[in-house]
Amino acid sequence: MNNDVSVNISYNETPHNGKPISMMKISPNGLILVTYSEDDKTFCVWKVESFKKVIESKRLDRLDDQHIIFCKNKESNIVDMCINDEKDKKILAYIDDEHKIKIIDMNNGLQEIKLNFEME
Repeated sequence: MNNDVSVNISYNETPHNGKPISMMKISPNGLILVTYSEDDKTFCVWKVESFKKVIESKRLDRLDDQHIIFCKNKESNIVDMCINDEKDKKILAYIDDEHKIKIIDMNNGLQEIKLNFEME
């Protein structure tokens, strides 16, 4: 991903470095949740069942090894995002405040999917 950083997290890391969650979206089938923190510019992708366990334990500082946290380019903020939960096609898409659309392939090492189109 250009200017993005992928981070493998351990069980004891705190999502969003303890910063508040600014935005939250759930996938169409309700299996995956993505949270975004404007303060530290990170995304956290959760399995909904795991997230429920975290909430029930009232411990948002505990993650398991199935969560993904990554940082985006720190120069802009996210204005909207969505995620899908298809088995072989987990995709995160977001729009930043510069009206740039980014599409991230969650099944392929967080690679950015480039679109070939022109806007008039």
